[in-house]
Amino acid sequence: MKKKGIGVAVCFIVLLLIGGFIYINYSPPLVAGNGIGSTNDEKVKIVEMENRYRFGKIQVTDVFVNDGKQPLESKIQVSNHQKGFIITADFYGEEAERFTFKNLESIKTPPNTAPAKQLQKLNEGKVSGVDFIYAVHVSHDESVNQMTVQYEYLGMSYDMVISTN
Repeated sequence: MKKKGIGVAVCFIVLLLIGGFIYINYSPPLVAGNGIGSTNDEKVKIVEMENRYRFGKIQVTDVFVNDGKQPLESKIQVSNHQKGFIITADFYGEEAERFTFKNLESIKTPPNTAPAKQLQKLNEGKVSGVDFIYAVHVSHDESVNQMTVQYEYLGMSYDMVISTN
């Protein structure tokens, strides 16, 4: 009788793991937020990103533009709702000094950073300076029409293609 109970428990756990794996593959954790911005010549683009899951961090590993081209520069911009984002081709200029730009490999997007949830907190007056928002920020030598963000989540690799037109 005990063996039967253990067998059922093992089957349940295996099915739960398989279901979770399938769910994560068909519902990727990284989502492009509502914010897409660019300079007038569209050579600089930012796309707000969110980790919609409640656990696990997302590591952006690479960013490509216009069907696989390496951009001149790519960063993760970290900010908060009070400050917002800046769109600039000069990450090190005077205008950008009060904003935070990180190398792709130096930051992991924490769980539960969905802008809709943060906007709700903002509307309720509960948002704080530690409620960070994140954006992929690229600079290229020609107009950016598409971004491909490669990232890892729980040891699995993903590609997210974003049309920026």
